[in-house]
Amino acid sequence: SRAAVEAVAESLGDGIVSPLFYYAIFGLPGIFVYRAANTMDSMLGYKSEKYINFGWAAAKFDDLMNYIPARLIAFPSIAIAHLFTKSKNKDIISHTLKFQGKHLSPNAGWMEASAARVIDVSLGGTNNYNGRIVNYPQLNPDGNPAHPKHIKSSIRLISLSAINAAVLLTVIKWIIL
Repeated sequence: SRAAVEAVAESLGDGIVSPLFYYAIFGLPGIFVYRAANTMDSMLGYKSEKYINFGWAAAKFDDLMNYIPARLIAFPSIAIAHLFTKSKNKDIISHTLKFQGKHLSPNAGWMEASAARVIDVSLGGTNNYNGRIVNYPQLNPDGNPAHPKHIKSSIRLISLSAINAAVLLTVIKWIIL
């Protein structure tokens, strides 16, 4: 459940906001360049012997391309969506500012930390990768352990956030034109 919530939250940036951001500014060529960079990161951005140099460059370029959309569009979209949820967590902005930097990704932390606070779930922590235990910092350490109900909550939150982002980017597109 925790992995699903983390993936849903991160996908707001990589899969929705950043492509829309680059479309709003550069049109279809913007989406193509962004998706190429994001796909190279997904395929080659591994820390393996074979792809260490090219993979590193792909990952850094993807980080660079997501930097502005994560902060200017995705995070505010979650903060706005928070107003339409049943969440009683009023400190989403200060919480996100406190925890986003603990994430290994310079961009995913914004979405995951804010989503964790809104739906009151603890993200990060201990993962098992093929028998290898890896510990990550927690993004909402006082939140509840992840449960399937949190997956539904994260989907609702990210859906609302995506709508907010689309409206915000439409306004940006009108201003640019």
